[in-house]
Parts: sequence; C-alpha cells; structure tokens
Amino acid sequence: MIAYSNRYVISSIRNSLSVSLVMEIEPTATTTSAAPPVATTRAPTAKAVTAPSKTSHQWPKLIRYLDYGRLSIDNNPAERAIKPFVIGRKASHTPCGAQASAILYSVIETAKTNGLIPFDYAMTCLDELCQPVPDLEKLLPWEIAMSKV
Repeated sequence: MIAYSNRYVISSIRNSLSVSLVMEIEPTATTTSAAPPVATTRAPTAKAVTAPSKTSHQWPKLIRYLDYGRLSIDNNPAERAIKPFVIGRKASHTPCGAQASAILYSVIETAKTNGLIPFDYAMTCLDELCQPVPDLEKLLPWEIAMSKV
C-alpha cells in the first residue's frame, strides 16, 4: 500500500505516463460514430472503450483523475476495504446485526486509514470504554497516541 506522503510523487509519475495513453484513446472514446473503436497496441485501456457513443459524455469524468493527483482511475482500494464487510454480511441476519457490523468495519477501516494497528486500537478503545467516565475525545484515531503500523 502506498504511504500518504509518497502519493504525490507516485501520482506525478503516474500522470507523466498516463496522460499520453489517455490522450491516445481520446479520439476513439469521444467519437459518436457507430463503428467499433480501434484498440491500439500502446494503450491497453483502449480495449475498455467499447461503446463510443456512451463514453463520449463520460470522457470528462474519466480524465478528472489526471487533474487531481490524489484520485485513482479505479476504485480498487475502496473495493478491497469493503470486501470483509461484504463477505461477513451473511452473518448479519437482522438489521441490528447489520448495523453493528457496519459500525465495527467503520472503526477498523478508520484505524487502518490513520495508520493504526486495528487490534491494538480496538483493545485500547475497549479499555477506555470500561472506565467509569471514558474520555471519548482521546479515542479518536487521529488523536490517540499509539504505535502505528
């Protein structure tokens, strides 16, 4: 996984390599003719452009990731993050179970996003919540003083 501090470097490298490929498929993607697009050997992503009339109005959305280095061209990180929830949802037979699962997964993913070890973070939270007057502010993942991953 890419560390947040290195995202800008990696984004600039990605953009320097991606811009030419994306611009190469632009004529194919934005055409409104009924002819099938021609995939180039240089741009394997051109194969994904199968319906030019449908992609022509989506082109500004596709190239948005070129303007903002923090954006990704796909949603794979989000898909990987929710995969445990999707797999575990079969255990949630009731609305209350589903809500409890959603809260648990949200806490775990927020801890991961903030660079914390989820198990250690959960144990710290449970220890604090057992106190007569727990300090909820200090349990926020961005406020907590713990060892990071």
